[in-house]
Amino acid sequence: MAISQNIWTYKLTAGNLNIDANYGLLVVSILLESGTGTVTGTALVNGVSSVPIDLAVGVPLNISTDGNTILGNLNISTTGVVSIVGRS
Repeated sequence: MAISQNIWTYKLTAGNLNIDANYGLLVVSILLESGTGTVTGTALVNGVSSVPIDLAVGVPLNISTDGNTILGNLNISTTGVVSIVGRS
């Protein structure tokens, strides 16, 4: 019996997208196609706040969880175009 996995795709153009637990994603892949872009988590770990990570055009960023834990808050911002693929 095959296990079904849902795939979500989105193209963000010159804006912001906040992915939270309601999306139910286990994995997200982010690719900056043009312009500038950042990814910022919202977690506070050991008293250290998250800071933006710059995206580079043509270099994918993959974020995943262990097991069946869903991803928490993640903000993606761009002045150009970002392609996003998620798996739940």
